[in-house]
Amino acid sequence: MLAEQDGVYDVILMDSPGVDSVIRDTIIRNSDLVLTPIQPNQDEIKAAGEAATITADIGDREGRTIPHVNVVTRIALPGRVLEAYRLIRPFIANLRDNGYESTLMETELTERNCYREIRNGLGTCRCSS
Repeated sequence: MLAEQDGVYDVILMDSPGVDSVIRDTIIRNSDLVLTPIQPNQDEIKAAGEAATITADIGDREGRTIPHVNVVTRIALPGRVLEAYRLIRPFIANLRDNGYESTLMETELTERNCYREIRNGLGTCRCSS
């Protein structure tokens, strides 16, 4: 299916679970880049390391480098003081120091509760004609 789409699109995004499967490996094998979201907790950081390892292993088998990019997601303002949040940058730096083609995006995706803001009367727009 992916081979049929070659040249049709500039970018194809696939969201898949990180479970061990032929589908996951096929997606990574056919990827130009693997993007892994990380939330500030130990399990997510561990999963990012596993994704870097899997991506590197598949790249080695394919005889090419598949870049692995991490993006910090679901960051609430109080979350920036968590120990897990402070561990993300050194963890990714350690991956790079150990030869993994893994980087961390400077952009972070913050989490906000828009419904709370709507209930509180903030962030809404009312138009009348």
